[in-house]
Order: sequence, then structure tokens, then C-alpha cells
Amino acid sequence: MFGKHFELNDETMHIVEEIRSSYARRLFNILSNAIKFTVAPGSVTLSVERTAVFEDQSTIKFVIKDTGIGMDKSFVCFGIR
Repeated sequence: MFGKHFELNDETMHIVEEIRSSYARRLFNILSNAIKFTVAPGSVTLSVERTAVFEDQSTIKFVIKDTGIGMDKSFVCFGIR
């Protein structure tokens, strides 16, 4: 049987839970679109990396990769601040 595969490891979930809700909404909107437009047996991967820590603040890098139809370049965001 073919289907979509989606997986978050414990480290990823811990980091995602720490981010502000407005950023989480944007991230999950992009992620849900990746899942929505990826046809089975495609794949969607969310990678989360804490790239820097200073006192009580962190810099976090999110990368979403999928085998879906892709996004038009005019809709691609190169950073959410």
C-alpha cells in the first residue's frame, strides 16, 4: 500500500514547541501545504536545527523538503522574521 509518510522526532518536536505561536502558524501552514500537494507515495521532510544560542534566545533553522508539485518562485519566502 502506498501513502504519505510524515515523521517528527523528539528533538524536532521539542524545538517546535518552543517557538512563538505566530511563527508556528506560518510554519505549519507551509508544512500542511507541502503535505496537501504531495501525492502518495511522496514524502515530506521537516528538518529543524538550533543554529545558535545566546542566553535565553535561539536561532532556529527550518527546512521543509517535499516531492510535491512545488511553489511558484513569486510565492517563495526566503525568511520569516
